Amino acid sequence: MGRGKIRSLLKDPGYIHDPRNQFYKEFVRFVEAIRPSHFVMENVPDLQYYLDGDEPLLQKALLRFEKLGYAVDWRVLEAHHYGVPQTRRRLFVVGVPMGQEALWPEKTHAGKPVTVWQANCDSQSCSTISHWLIRPQCCSAASAQICNSLLDGVRGTPFSSQDSSKNMPNALFQPLS
Repeated sequence: MGRGKIRSLLKDPGYIHDPRNQFYKEFVRFVEAIRPSHFVMENVPDLQYYLDGDEPLLQKALLRFEKLGYAVDWRVLEAHHYGVPQTRRRLFVVGVPMGQEALWPEKTHAGKPVTVWQANCDSQSCSTISHWLIRPQCCSAASAQICNSLLDGVRGTPFSSQDSSKNMPNALFQPLS
């Protein structure tokens, strides 16, 4: 359970002054030390409401990045708008060299969320043997051939025996047709 949910259940505004809210300073410190050409900082959406002393924490962080020579922009993005099978909102801060503009991705799945089942099915290939075993219809013929070859070494071993209830049945090791 996230801090935002806990906060809402307790109806406690104390989170605004939570000492963990100061962790952003470590990120700023790393940016200052490393001086990357670009950076992305990700956090909970409520970061925009947190205070650092009496000032909004996000505004303080943005000013520090600007003093380091970055043009900064921030947005709250929703993962399911970009093909992630999860309803998750996150706040992103993007820093680019001064004079440039941060580029934000276009929403690819707004109004058409992806399910976990869809996300785990790659019609071009299978990434693992277990994927092939569970979702053979998602695998290309080339991937199926590789999985079949790898499983040839397992067929006929105790691991693939139907005699043991602890082991996977031989039916799982049949070649993909």
